Amino acid sequence: MPGSWGFSPKLSQWKEFITWWEKTSLDKSFHPLVPNNLATVWYSENRRLGNAGNMWTMWYIYFNWKFHKYVLYPNIQPKHQGFSHNWQEPGLNRYGHAGLQPTGPLVVKWLPDFDTLPSLPPIVLTNGTVLNELNGKMTV
Repeated sequence: MPGSWGFSPKLSQWKEFITWWEKTSLDKSFHPLVPNNLATVWYSENRRLGNAGNMWTMWYIYFNWKFHKYVLYPNIQPKHQGFSHNWQEPGLNRYGHAGLQPTGPLVVKWLPDFDTLPSLPPIVLTNGTVLNELNGKMTV
């Protein structure tokens, strides 16, 4: 599922999304709801509160879901390292206190193994189900 932490889309896909969003968002009766997705719950709550306009990510999640796009996320073992943090600071999407621990360790040294992807990377559906664990092959 796409998100905004460490977000760095391919330029051509971002342009495709913006073109789609500019057209689709004109229909004020349309809402980008993805079944069985936690972000849809958050979007619906923000919509109820009149804040859904702040959630551009919900539109991007919907776009990726609708058009069967994928996002590559690092989960580098053995420490589940990544390339970005969420510092969990108070703001638009978080309430509470600053000073919490970041969400995970960062990669601080590039290793040659990082350039090698598995032949069948895990595919996680919008509801959190890992597709490869269900059927052992990459089919959607």
